[in-house]
Amino acid sequence: KVLEDKTLAKYHDRCEFVKLPAQKDAEAAKRWGVSTFPAIVLSDASLENPEKAPFEKLAGKKSPASVKAAIQKALARLDAKK
Repeated sequence: KVLEDKTLAKYHDRCEFVKLPAQKDAEAAKRWGVSTFPAIVLSDASLENPEKAPFEKLAGKKSPASVKAAIQKALARLDAKK
C-alpha cells in the first residue's frame, strides 16, 4: 500500500523493484549488507556498485509512514545528485 501512495507513485517509472527470497546467509543478503528481515534497501542503480553505497536501509518491521519517509528521503538525495 505504501508504494501505491500518490506522492510515491509518480516516481515508479524511475524505480526498479526487486524482491528476493529472505535467506539470511544468501549471497544477495551478504552483498547488500542485510542481516535482519524484512529489509528494504534503496540505492542508485546508476552506480557501478550500488550495494556499496545505499541511500537508505530499512530492516525489521516498520510502519508505513517510516517506509514512505525513507523512500522520499532517498528520492530527494537522488534528485539532489542531478
